[in-house]
Amino acid sequence: MSLELSPMSVNVQEDLLSQSELQSFLEMTDREYLYWTEMKYKKGYEINNLSKEEVWSIISDFRYKSGVKIRFGDYLFLSRLTSFQSEKLQQIESSLEKAATKGIVKLVDEAISSSQLEGANITTKVAKKMLNDCNSPVEESQQMIFNNVAAMKYIVEHAKDDLTIDMISDIQSIIVLDTSSDYKTRGFRKGEVYVSDTIKGEVVHYPPRFEKIERLTLELCDFANTKTHDFHPIVKASIIHYMIAYIHPYSDGNGRTARALFYWFLIKSGYDSILKVSISEVILKRKSKYYKSFQKTEYGNHDLNYFINEAIDTLCIASEYVKEG
Repeated sequence: MSLELSPMSVNVQEDLLSQSELQSFLEMTDREYLYWTEMKYKKGYEINNLSKEEVWSIISDFRYKSGVKIRFGDYLFLSRLTSFQSEKLQQIESSLEKAATKGIVKLVDEAISSSQLEGANITTKVAKKMLNDCNSPVEESQQMIFNNVAAMKYIVEHAKDDLTIDMISDIQSIIVLDTSSDYKTRGFRKGEVYVSDTIKGEVVHYPPRFEKIERLTLELCDFANTKTHDFHPIVKASIIHYMIAYIHPYSDGNGRTARALFYWFLIKSGYDSILKVSISEVILKRKSKYYKSFQKTEYGNHDLNYFINEAIDTLCIASEYVKEG
């Protein structure tokens, strides 16, 4: 699962293509938005006699220069709305508008799937029976589900509130309550951690040092609470989702907290019908793409579009399920 770092930019002769040819080429790269390791083997990404590294420099320089820069602490991130993202966002809005008058609330489905993503070893059928019968959890996986339902209810109840460190920590505390990681993982982590590939065991992310967590999280709260750069709400919710996972402020519960906050921001932004959709049900079916999009962003010059594109694609699929239902 580990990715090759994208190469540094190199100087490229700029008159190899006409302006219209260059624009057409860059529009094509926007549609697929490939990472370096995907692009270098892809046919159709050739420009005269340029090397793949030189072609990549043209693409990455264009993405950087045309993108919005977002700073969190010492880290500079990039985001840019492409025309193809706009098309998909319109599709999602149309599906969510229809979902407002049909379908059922999937808060429980989201809570179950989000827990399953983090290792809850329980079927959806058994989990729903436990909740429907109002049974108390008797083992770890059941407790994870029970907690995640409570966390989702919490974000609905606090949808009108501004984001604060206390709110984020409340969500994480609810998520780990009475699990094996309770108490020892409450509050910001006090040491260094790493994120490893669950398949190969390779380290894929070293989060910022623990001394930086409070500042980074405060800046993320400011980002969530202010209208910055006129981001579409789904894009901004995706950035919040990514940044919680990137900062990794807690020793456990970061992924579930990040996905809960994705919902929180969209409900706060007026997208109440997002509760008719379960993104984690879709993520479970495309886990590799989900986790790889985190890596592509980190290894690809902190270009958030890799993660945002995956979040939009996931929401497209999830919202289509409601429209078809």
